[in-house]
Amino acid sequence: MHDKEIFDNLIWNFNYIYVFDIAYISYKKFNKFIEDDIYFVTRAKSDTQIKVTKSISLTDRESNILKEPDEIYS
Repeated sequence: MHDKEIFDNLIWNFNYIYVFDIAYISYKKFNKFIEDDIYFVTRAKSDTQIKVTKSISLTDRESNILKEPDEIYS
């Protein structure tokens, strides 16, 4: 079985943060994750277009975070 088939059939848990390698980029699936409140981190491809849809104000306690935007990838 190919990795992509496993990726497409996993059961996702909203209590986890998933980390994906660049080989697993699926914008359609990532947009579905965002809709379902599933958190993930991935490297962007060099031709990825990013649209910031919302920025969130951070507290002093979170000052080591430079920006916390919601993003849509395509």
